[in-house]
Amino acid sequence: MQIIGIHGKARSGKTTTALMLMGVLMEMGYSCKLDSVILELRRRAYHMGITGAPHERRWLQDTASCLRSMVSPNCFINKLFLRNNLDCRWDGIKGQAWEPADFLIIHDVRMQNEVEFCRRYGVVIHCQGTYEPLTSPEAEHETELEAGDLFYGADHIILQQPTIERRLAAVKALVASGCHLKIPTVERPSE
Repeated sequence: MQIIGIHGKARSGKTTTALMLMGVLMEMGYSCKLDSVILELRRRAYHMGITGAPHERRWLQDTASCLRSMVSPNCFINKLFLRNNLDCRWDGIKGQAWEPADFLIIHDVRMQNEVEFCRRYGVVIHCQGTYEPLTSPEAEHETELEAGDLFYGADHIILQQPTIERRLAAVKALVASGCHLKIPTVERPSE
């Protein structure tokens, strides 16, 4: 399984790009799974009735930052490993066997360690720009600052496009370039 991380600021088209990429790859016969770094937090917010901007985003940002500092900077990456039955957690603790999907597309990569995780097992695509910038204080949050346009680890960049059709064309061009065929060997930790 190769991981494809989609990185960028809020409202940069990360989820749209991920869904387009998933569709293109599935049309080519590949199996794909879509996941989110903070999937479980999103579910909690929904069940608690915290929905809609700006309250949901602010709650997600603050709660994620708190958990990263109190539990581990890798707590969300470890959950990704466990949810997707990957071979081991990011911190090296043995887990389950690989699931038979060709690609795991993570559509909300923000932090440096999340980028490093995705690059270790695949590639990172950065969605540049934003279609509707956030206002403070959400715009000044660490997750937005780390996801800025001065990007530090993208294998590929998709520029902001004026239409959905042009975004889809950019995704198809990226896939046609063969970027998705970089399938690294997973380093399994020693016992």
